[in-house]
Amino acid sequence: EIVPGDGGGNSCGRIGGLSFNGKTYAFVYSIKPCTLKYGSTELNEFGVATFEIENHKVVNRQKHLVHGVEGRNIVNLRAAQYGKNLLAVFSINEQDVGRGGQPWQGLPMDYKNYMVLLDYEGNALTEVLQVDETVYSMNDEMRVLHDGTVIWTAADSKTSLKIIHVDM
Repeated sequence: EIVPGDGGGNSCGRIGGLSFNGKTYAFVYSIKPCTLKYGSTELNEFGVATFEIENHKVVNRQKHLVHGVEGRNIVNLRAAQYGKNLLAVFSINEQDVGRGGQPWQGLPMDYKNYMVLLDYEGNALTEVLQVDETVYSMNDEMRVLHDGTVIWTAADSKTSLKIIHVDM
């Protein structure tokens, strides 16, 4: 499926964190109902997209919906490999974001951050947990260290740099 955009940087979807478990590639995505210059969609999804590569070709493409989370108000999305699974961190704007491409455009930044452990089939292995805003921001990139620890940086309200990690 094609996620509509407008050619100017606006899109009806978000993606986050390409991961590889030794056989299958995966990333988390969200799609919201949206109308833009080059198309529209009524999809309202949060999920895991998977694919494999054989002989330099993408094969076995699949979408796996994460139940209980809508894509409509997700404004940011990141994921990293966590063992054989995916650690997903995302922000949801509590305001109705409408049908535009940028879910935060013209709205107050009234968002909350969440974290969930997903398998490559989109099944939640933990409950979706709300996390403090100083634990995650839209500018954070997640990295996986050699021992499997997921790590990223964040600034707190006093602009102090924090190093956040989720150990294996």
